Amino acid sequence: MIIRNILYVSLFFFAIIAFDDQPPIQVNSSSNDPQIDEQIPNIREELNHEILRLNDEVNRMNQIVEHLPDVKIKQGYIHEVMEDESGLYLMIDFAEMIRNDDISPNNFHIENEIDDLTKVEAVEDVELYVLDSTNLVFSPLEEFEDKLSVYPRLFNLYFVGDKLVMATEQYLP
Repeated sequence: MIIRNILYVSLFFFAIIAFDDQPPIQVNSSSNDPQIDEQIPNIREELNHEILRLNDEVNRMNQIVEHLPDVKIKQGYIHEVMEDESGLYLMIDFAEMIRNDDISPNNFHIENEIDDLTKVEAVEDVELYVLDSTNLVFSPLEEFEDKLSVYPRLFNLYFVGDKLVMATEQYLP
């Protein structure tokens, strides 16, 4: 139960990571009210401060989740979902997003040393999240399978022991 709660909290913070590589918020609009126009720089500063605070909090939560016993976080492309009387399984091509790569466009690249599918068992109540624009949204299993066929999606995969408990689509700038 504790691991599940921590994973829920980390999911919230991973959604914020989508904005990690984004420049600070720019408010270019002005109103017809001079008092409101005077407040815009303060609001912008408060929002940017809050984003930085949340990013720091995300990093702290990541540190905790990554060091919990039996919790493993990997990345990969989910190719297929299979369900039978013995359980729920996903076919995954494990890969890794490498950030801060000054050579590649957008400062990241995907490493996929072995282009091979691995059959992975998922818990019965696995939680699957896909991006809608830059927001992570829960996807029921049936809808999730349909979304997999639209385009290749890189996922952050959360395992407890050897079972997948959650998959969240990785934002790729």
